[in-house]
Amino acid sequence: MPAYRPPQPEPAGARRRKHHGHGPRLIPAPGHSQDARGEGARGDWKTAHYGRFLRIWEEYRQLREQDPSFDPVRPVIAAFTRQPFDVPEPQPLLTEPAARSIAGLFNLGYELLLWLLTRFFTNTDETGEQLDALTASAFALMGGVLAPLGRTLTRLPAGPAHPGRTAGPTFEMYYQMGNFIPARGAAWAVISERAALLAARCADAASHDAAPASLGAVAKTAAAVAARLASHVAPALRPT
Repeated sequence: MPAYRPPQPEPAGARRRKHHGHGPRLIPAPGHSQDARGEGARGDWKTAHYGRFLRIWEEYRQLREQDPSFDPVRPVIAAFTRQPFDVPEPQPLLTEPAARSIAGLFNLGYELLLWLLTRFFTNTDETGEQLDALTASAFALMGGVLAPLGRTLTRLPAGPAHPGRTAGPTFEMYYQMGNFIPARGAAWAVISERAALLAARCADAASHDAAPASLGAVAKTAAAVAARLASHVAPALRPT
């Protein structure tokens, strides 16, 4: 007689497969490598990251064959806004005020994006509407905040110490990441607070006369994301 196996608890996040609009594409595939889920060279990869990067590489190679002098990249330097605490060797730093300011906005947006994705994949008792809010906010951040800020950074000088070089996203983290708040109410309160901070900082940066033109639309997107997330937080826990 086979050994008795008690019923296993439903995996965290399983509800999104039942209620969330993007669920069918996010069902885990135990025992399969990442490429089998569309991110590698097998499976439905043509519209996944792998396929997109492959098309870019093929187009670049063709253009280089036609014109060996073709160089589509900007002279971005890999730099930070401050010396990383866990890297002993001195690192290049952005010193141009405008670049430092926008890099800070990018970092806030990137941090919020990771919070949103972490919460989505480790959700507890979120409703389908709340899961939709997490994913919609994540997509809005990627397309309406991080992408334009990243493009803007690559057009700004890095600073006098790096002549001829431009800035770029620094991907610095202000807090250690992790799912440290399993309770939904508290987790959403923290996420909403970070979204409100991002919206406020973007609005302030966009209000300056010399602000890049892209910041206006970025500020509107950040404000919309903050409002959407706050609508799912209890009034007593909402940022003020």
